[in-house]
Amino acid sequence: MARLIVFMSDFGLRDPYVAQVKAVVRMICPGAEIVDLTHLIDSFCIECGSYVLDSSIDWFPSETVFLGVVDPGVGSERRPIIIRALSRWFVGPDNGLFTPVFLKDRSARAWVIRPWALPVKDISSTFHGRDIFGPAAALLSCGEEPSRIADEVSVDSLTRTELWWEERRGSSLCMRVIYIDKYGNIVLSRKKPLDTRLGGIINVELPGGPYRAVHVKSFSHVGEGELAIYTNSFGYIEIAVNKGDASKYLGVGVGDEVCLTPQ
Repeated sequence: MARLIVFMSDFGLRDPYVAQVKAVVRMICPGAEIVDLTHLIDSFCIECGSYVLDSSIDWFPSETVFLGVVDPGVGSERRPIIIRALSRWFVGPDNGLFTPVFLKDRSARAWVIRPWALPVKDISSTFHGRDIFGPAAALLSCGEEPSRIADEVSVDSLTRTELWWEERRGSSLCMRVIYIDKYGNIVLSRKKPLDTRLGGIINVELPGGPYRAVHVKSFSHVGEGELAIYTNSFGYIEIAVNKGDASKYLGVGVGDEVCLTPQ
């Protein structure tokens, strides 16, 4: 039985990119089942893809092949890689997308894909999702050993992003925005609870602020239109407006810095 493939990208749904990758996978490994994690990652947002991946791994079985393509450096010197970690497989660009994968598994292994070893006639310089990553994921799904198509390298050589980042500045805790979901909820770069009491008031320090927020279990514990801070279902600190859009309310986007100061 072929291993499950979970496909994530920033390709969107308007163009034929997703379908072409799936077609190549099925031609190489006809029995592969492909689950779409999402193809609506913000364009070029490596941190966004890394967060979505980190938040999803545990919900899929061992031996799943994660095909992740958020690749603003396609055609450059960045390497195409395979990672074995957390009892699963990961295929995509070496640009930091898989940082949480290998940081959480000390036994992780990595390989650089040899494109000429893949069953692809022509490899474009702009669509490695279809011509390199998809074929590699298909071969892994059908049980191919990574050594047949890739050369092992040190995990320490892999590119990293600062998905988890925070800095203390006096009484303030500063973080970065790493993701904004469809509701406008803001995910921050801390994957552990805040060390302030529930029900406490926290000032969200921004150029237009400060804004008053309440530290709660969920956004439903504040009034409609009010600002809440809580630990989301994936363990990250999140800011939301109950039945509103926190990103618009606060005027922030991915990459912006947010500082929290308890009252």
